[in-house]
Amino acid sequence: MGGFLDGTYPEPAEFVLKSTVKAEASTRKQEYVMNSDYIMWRRLDQLLRRWIVGTLLEEVLGLAVGLETSATIWKALSEYFARNTKDR
Repeated sequence: MGGFLDGTYPEPAEFVLKSTVKAEASTRKQEYVMNSDYIMWRRLDQLLRRWIVGTLLEEVLGLAVGLETSATIWKALSEYFARNTKDR
């Protein structure tokens, strides 16, 4: 799961290009379809995101509000606690 947090397992493109051929006109038509890799990545990332948020104390829960991915939450928490450590 560390790959989600440190960016070594980056978010894939949500849509991928799918080329199709129209039989009657024999012309290429480009269309986009949902990327199955993105769907799996998103499910796993949201599971990790919910796990992180579920372990936070009320005092820091506000840091996660509005953040979409586990990586952005992890970064916000890291910066917050690093700053507090330096202040002490």
